[in-house]
Amino acid sequence: MDARKTTPPGGHAAVYDALMWPFERAAVGAWRRRLAARASASVTVLEGVAEALPFPAASFDTAVSVFTFCSVADPAQAFAELCRVLVPGGSLLMLEHVHLPWQPGRWLQSMAAPAWAAAAGGCRLDRDTGRFMSEAGFVILQQRPHVLDWIVEFVARSPSGLHPARNLVE
Repeated sequence: MDARKTTPPGGHAAVYDALMWPFERAAVGAWRRRLAARASASVTVLEGVAEALPFPAASFDTAVSVFTFCSVADPAQAFAELCRVLVPGGSLLMLEHVHLPWQPGRWLQSMAAPAWAAAAGGCRLDRDTGRFMSEAGFVILQQRPHVLDWIVEFVARSPSGLHPARNLVE
């Protein structure tokens, strides 16, 4: 997400990076801070873990997550944190690779997952992100698969105070 393009002038965006390796913090973190400095809106860049977000309850209308939930240690807790920091009926926009719904792809992902996680900073090929999202109470409004169902775009609402008039799906 480019907070410079999606946040109106005078608005505020918080970019929270759950970076895995020190070299990523040095390279990607510095790049994001430089972009934030040039934004027309106020952008704060923070680093940490998704399971303990440093924001008060109901701080955001929308949360965006891109290829993050495959690597969080406790996805149920991370989704609980998103529920906490989103306003009632808040939006969750997510792009994630997921456990394939078809065989033998699902089986192959399951077999490769332990070695892949060890080599790729904890990234799980066999994580069923949509299930974790639903179990946290999010209502999935749209689920658009790509790349043989391996990468999925999700549009969801936080679990309470749904506002059907605020439609994100066109």
